Parts: sequence; structure tokens; C-alpha cells
Amino acid sequence: MKVKGWSWKRLVVMATLLTACFAVVGVHAQSAIPVAQNFDQVAISPDGNRVAWVQEAVNESGAATGGTAIFVQDLKSANSKPKRISAGADAQNAGEGTVAWSPDSKHLAFLSDIEGGGQSNFYVVNVDGGDARKLT
Repeated sequence: MKVKGWSWKRLVVMATLLTACFAVVGVHAQSAIPVAQNFDQVAISPDGNRVAWVQEAVNESGAATGGTAIFVQDLKSANSKPKRISAGADAQNAGEGTVAWSPDSKHLAFLSDIEGGGQSNFYVVNVDGGDARKLT
């Protein structure tokens, strides 16, 4: 059965992801005090094989850096790890988000303020590898 273009499989995956987003708790490396992670903008690829999301960026100790980061994970592989997608190097702090999948599920478009100056730019990246390409 389909509900407004969504298969039951996609609805279950989305519900599971949203539930996980609210239940995920990180732990500081220096203490056992749990710290809630902030997740936002979950987007399932059109082919249903991957999920992208935006979360609060954290450093090695689990402290918030003030930016946001985009991650993509394969839903078909039980052992897959989230892969960070960014317009800059992994260590750079930026506000990145507003994710959107290409119709073929091979590219992810997003906004990033990695260049500073209070201006976000539009980027596209091949999720299988490669650097983000600035479009604006």
C-alpha cells in the first residue's frame, strides 16, 4: 500500500530515523554525562537506499562547535558508517544544511557558509566520492 507516494517501507524507515533522532544520546569523552545530539533535516534518497541528515557539529570530546554538519548513510548495508558531506575539510566549522537529493540519488545539494561573511552558497556533491562543487 502507498500513502501519497510513500511506500510502507519508506514510512517505517522514516519513523525509525525520527525516533532515533530524538533518542540519540552522546557521551563526553571526559565524563559520563550524557549530552543530547541535535538532528534536523532528514532526507531519504529517491531510490530509498540512503539517508542524509543535518546534525549539530561536535568536536572530539563531544562538545558543540556552533556549526552544523551533513551526514549520509547507506540504508542497505548493516555495517555502513555515516559519511560526512561538506563543502570544506572535515575539521572546518560551518553551517551546512538544506539538503536535497538529485532524482537519480547520486548527488546531494546543500547550502554552506564555509566561506564566511554571513553568506551561504549552493553546493552539489557526488555522494559516492569527490569534492563538493560550488554552484553560486
